Amino acid sequence: MMGVLLALTIASSLMSAISPEFVSKLVNTNDTSGLHLLRDIGRISFPLILLITCYSCYRVLPSRTLRTVPIIIGVLLATVFIYISRALFVIYTHHLGNYEVMYGTLTFVMLLTFWIYIVCIFLLFGAEVSVTIHKIRGEK
Repeated sequence: MMGVLLALTIASSLMSAISPEFVSKLVNTNDTSGLHLLRDIGRISFPLILLITCYSCYRVLPSRTLRTVPIIIGVLLATVFIYISRALFVIYTHHLGNYEVMYGTLTFVMLLTFWIYIVCIFLLFGAEVSVTIHKIRGEK
């Protein structure tokens, strides 16, 4: 289940990153309405799939089950932080400099590992917020 959600997240992220102008030059066509629609679907589906992925992680993985309201608050917080960090990470990699020249293809491996680290921090932060809200409300 998590593999399917990860694949959908990656696919929607790629769909939102597609530039209609680049594809129209590549295919030599001026009709980019379908590409704009695909890009808009990717921009909408990425946060939704990310929300579903976080919710399923917080609902299925813990050893004790929490109520839905604390989970939803933690999921929303984690989703917003991951989405914002994704935009900031794109800016960071765009202005990276000459690391690709020095490290070659290992640059991708280092950046992917760093991105996974950032996402894991936000996932754990959202889970911690959910548990803290659950404890504050006095629910067992």
